[in-house]
Amino acid sequence: SFDVSGIMHIFLSIFRWNTASGNTVFRTDDRGYRYREYEPLPSVIKKNKKSFISAVYDFVFGPPRVEPDPLNNQKEAAAFLNRKKGVIVMSELEALAGWTHHQAQQFFSECLMRFDGEAKVSENGAVYGEFNNIIRGIGKSNENQIIYYWDEYEPEYELNGNSSTQNMWIMIMNSFNLIFSFVVLAGNFSGGGGGLVAALLSSKLLMGWIPFMFSMLFFAVPLVRYFQIRSARQRRHHNNIRKRMFRIIYQSDGASQPLEAIQYAVNDKATEETLSRDTTETLLNELISELEGQTELKDNGKLLYTFPRIKLEMAEVKQIRSGHAPPGALGEIIMDTKI
Repeated sequence: SFDVSGIMHIFLSIFRWNTASGNTVFRTDDRGYRYREYEPLPSVIKKNKKSFISAVYDFVFGPPRVEPDPLNNQKEAAAFLNRKKGVIVMSELEALAGWTHHQAQQFFSECLMRFDGEAKVSENGAVYGEFNNIIRGIGKSNENQIIYYWDEYEPEYELNGNSSTQNMWIMIMNSFNLIFSFVVLAGNFSGGGGGLVAALLSSKLLMGWIPFMFSMLFFAVPLVRYFQIRSARQRRHHNNIRKRMFRIIYQSDGASQPLEAIQYAVNDKATEETLSRDTTETLLNELISELEGQTELKDNGKLLYTFPRIKLEMAEVKQIRSGHAPPGALGEIIMDTKI
């Protein structure tokens, strides 16, 4: 029987600019970094295959990329405070979001205002925030997932996300349009007989310039995007390596370590790319500047990398929490997203 609804579904899919479903899946790139990616809309005919219309749109504009919730850091901080007796230090904010120390200071001040917190200084000079109002309520912040900065790699920047077969057919179709429009522009069809075909062929604007410019843009836009994506991919790669270095620094609470030990620890996952000594050293020097770290030269000539502020704050916050008695539950806390 003739399926009218199926034909209409195929026709309407031409006008869908959103080429991805709301579902996300995990992918692993060539360097071993696991990231989230949107599932593409399936074909109307073959459910397990990407829609050809989606492939055409993605060929030009690229597939949508999974981006974090703009309020994710605030929600995560609230959930963290609920689980940690309403006490937090800036090193923990850095570990959650990958902040530099300057960024963490700004976010710490924002949290004090947003969650009605109080800044305090421990006996040993560590600055921490106390947020008793957070743990008085039973708000939605309890339900938010806490993911440390190094546990979620950045998504890949895809040129189009299509299969090679889909890209081949798309290029063939557009090349045909480009060649045909060029023939119309180069030819002279105005002297032929009458009729609709002759009239259309004689219209260089309709059958020549418009499809020619469209076809040129169809190839030009992905070419421009390719060079933009190259730099974005380099930045993503750098950020993913930075996440790995953060894990070693914060899981050791900023303890003094030689370069060799850090390089060994950062390469403990066999599925991820192996970082060279030079790459490890370059990133460490970058993080020393960002996180107020320093190097120490021991008597035996051994160079150690240490982060004394992180070491102090992580030791102090454990002591503070152990003696901190959270107040009883009084009501629901509502986050003000307008601040």
